[in-house]
Amino acid sequence: MSAPILVAYATRYGSTAEVAQFIASTLESRGISTLCQPAREVKSLQGIQAVVLGAPLFMFHWHKDALRFLDRFRADLQSIPTAAFALGPTTEPRSEKEWTDARAILAHTPRHVARDWSKLLESAVANAENNHELVGDELHIVTVKADEGPTLKRFQPRAMGRATKIRKRTSHLTITLGPKE
Repeated sequence: MSAPILVAYATRYGSTAEVAQFIASTLESRGISTLCQPAREVKSLQGIQAVVLGAPLFMFHWHKDALRFLDRFRADLQSIPTAAFALGPTTEPRSEKEWTDARAILAHTPRHVARDWSKLLESAVANAENNHELVGDELHIVTVKADEGPTLKRFQPRAMGRATKIRKRTSHLTITLGPKE
């Protein structure tokens, strides 16, 4: 039997672990032995044929456990085939949802940005009822988008009269509602 392929992952809410387990099961179904475990629990890369590393992205940065994994095994990874995947937050609804279902999901989401999405959803429903004379119970979510907004440019003073540029990134959140058919 050949050496296994390590599928290591860093995760915050568990979605990266699910993807890593799916990758490992797909490789197993093709007859390739795999070892799937969190990146922080990997002790050594001895006897590993290849490495697949996955991590979530937050504000364009990899999860700290994945970065530590790369730092810890930098020398070993130079001689082993390595692949990486990253997961970022998605806003595309899997199916058309009623806005009341989306509100319940947002209320129980542990992310700070869920509060902003929830306020936007409530505002969109109120606008549909008041401005377009639609009934709130008959609305569903058609599209959801999070686009890049304007970047605010600031400077932070540094030593010897220098300055460091600070980019404060913003987003445009868009929710489109429509009547049920």
